[in-house]
Amino acid sequence: MGVDSSTRAEVMQIVDIFRAKIVDVGIKSLVVEVTGDEGKINAIEQLLRQFGIKEMVRTGRIAMNRGAKVVQSEKR
Repeated sequence: MGVDSSTRAEVMQIVDIFRAKIVDVGIKSLVVEVTGDEGKINAIEQLLRQFGIKEMVRTGRIAMNRGAKVVQSEKR
């Protein structure tokens, strides 16, 4: 996402409100990681568009077990 010194703080506030993460910072860019349901992703995307999203990757639903359990794969 394209940012400069005048917009960086506003983007960071939006990211914080949505409990997203800034995972990389450049002089004129930020990389943001957002997880959650489709509504949450759509809402933050809509708010951040005004700052110029340069690239975006969205995945579908993924799942992992929590704790000591592991997902068993078929042996090949």
